[in-house]
Amino acid sequence: MARGARSDQLGNRNVPTAMYMQYSPAFSFVKEEDEDEWVPTGGQFWDGRANNLSEQAAGPFLNPREMAMLNEQAVIDAVRKADYAWMFEALYGVSAWDEVATAYRHVTDAIAAFEQTDTFNPFSSKFDGFLRGEVQLSEQETQGFELFKDETKANCIACHVGDPDSKDPRDWLFTDFTYDN
Repeated sequence: MARGARSDQLGNRNVPTAMYMQYSPAFSFVKEEDEDEWVPTGGQFWDGRANNLSEQAAGPFLNPREMAMLNEQAVIDAVRKADYAWMFEALYGVSAWDEVATAYRHVTDAIAAFEQTDTFNPFSSKFDGFLRGEVQLSEQETQGFELFKDETKANCIACHVGDPDSKDPRDWLFTDFTYDN
């Protein structure tokens, strides 16, 4: 595995990821294998400032450059008026609206739960299909993939890690969650 790859934090599976952030561990510093160096690892956003998907989901609502909602109460008011408010109440109870901070956490938890579903993360790219044996890569794509894995040439896999022995797309998420400069 490439620098900083871990299996211990992800259920003893080597699950390097990039685009499917549900696999990203909480932000921490991980000791580099065979070195005396601690490497920043995990988290959500480019700087790791949110530890999990629920914390990540809380950010865009109030960010003036994204959704620019005035405050948590405005978010809860919008959800309460939405066509899907009945689902919120069915899941969290009618009294879930009573405390703004709790209701807001429920909203972000619901978003995080959705982000962990197959609907949101279908593993449906051509590369995912190739791994599962459903499609073939073109000659040019095959050459590119060989260069990607070749330690004496491009060696992209050194940073954009994947398990060459696996056909499971979850083992090919192209990151070890470390921050590299």
